Amino acid sequence: SQETIDLARRLKEQYITHDSFEKLSNDEITIIESIQDKRMFLSRIAIIANQSRIPMGKEPYKKGELEDILSNLIAKGYVTSEIVGKNRVYYLTERGKYRVQ
Repeated sequence: SQETIDLARRLKEQYITHDSFEKLSNDEITIIESIQDKRMFLSRIAIIANQSRIPMGKEPYKKGELEDILSNLIAKGYVTSEIVGKNRVYYLTERGKYRVQ
């Protein structure tokens, strides 16, 4: 029936929107893969992310760069953050966890 076809079309559109991943830069992928624990401070993310960059001869991420990349990842729905004490912690959303796998 037409009603069933319309329902199938809407479900398909929702699935494609939910399951599709945006094109991420290499830096964004590196940062996502660096967030290993449930919640991580920016300094810990920097240590892990820079461990792979320095041996390859790349400049380590600066604090501002990391904050910009994390902000983009938050806007794209891969990472979220919250304030704990005086510091901000970052962690992967379900979408981010799925992307890493």
